[in-house]
Amino acid sequence: MKIHPVFLFIFTIISIPLGLISSEKRINLSINGDIGKMFGSTKYHILVNGYIPESDTGLTIESELEFPLDILVAGINARLNTKLWQNATLSFNLNIHKSIGNPNNNMLDSDWFTFPSPGGDRIKFSYTESRAKLNAAIIDANQRFKFRISPKFQLSGILGYKYTGFSYKIFGISGWLLDSTYHHIYYDEYAGVNVLNYNVSYYIPYFGFAGAIAVSPDITINGEYELSPYALAKDFDDHILRNKIGEGNCNGNSFTTNINALIKIPHPGSNLNWYAKINLNFTKVITAGYQTQKWYGDDPASAEDDTGNKITGINDQIMYNSRKIIFLIGYKF
Repeated sequence: MKIHPVFLFIFTIISIPLGLISSEKRINLSINGDIGKMFGSTKYHILVNGYIPESDTGLTIESELEFPLDILVAGINARLNTKLWQNATLSFNLNIHKSIGNPNNNMLDSDWFTFPSPGGDRIKFSYTESRAKLNAAIIDANQRFKFRISPKFQLSGILGYKYTGFSYKIFGISGWLLDSTYHHIYYDEYAGVNVLNYNVSYYIPYFGFAGAIAVSPDITINGEYELSPYALAKDFDDHILRNKIGEGNCNGNSFTTNINALIKIPHPGSNLNWYAKINLNFTKVITAGYQTQKWYGDDPASAEDDTGNKITGINDQIMYNSRKIIFLIGYKF
């Protein structure tokens, strides 16, 4: 049985801290839930070199589909800390988040063509918007080696793996198309009809560093930067109206910045360890590779029967750009 790399990595980073724990080391476990708002989009951009036999002219056709990420997210976070020596701590962290509701913004579909002659214009010949339903899941497993430099300042090294998956159902088409005289033809069709399904997954092993400073006995500010030189993106696009499937496989880079404030909630005369946290997250993933398109039925957009046709080696970019603000209340055992 083939083991998915996500689960293999999670098992590995769990086993390392557990192997270092002994009865002489103090162990702390914290569990919390959070809720937040996510912004941004995930999109893919393909480029195809075409040919017009009537005029013996080549041209480049581009298509970009941008899917919205303006959703609420809720999650659960667990952290296991163990003290290694005087000023060093090792922690294992598991964060799981799930989308709530659907985006308010629409999915955007844009198409361009460019003639290769010198000074050839890039002309946008089609633009549509559609309503989107989204099911999103984000799983982040990492371990951190923390070194206390001074009573108020701490540095950390980070090693982790993040899986991000977005599954969309798209409804209706509203927009415009250029005719042969370059005039806009507007249309609004298939209201409430499922016209497209889209799934994209990002697999991101990463490393990074963090710094934390205690600005008061009850407030700590933390900044993190995470980098992945090998982010993998795979997507699956079912153009239902055209009986066509597009599958992309790309790799590239990922960059993440986190800024958060940890606030202890005092309970005079009590040993309760409640705290609040506000987190700002900025993530950007840029990947490039190829897409394969296959027709499982006849495409109404062409004059011929396309059933069974296949096109490979289409230049493809899959990109993800998000911003999140997260609020949580937690308890340390």
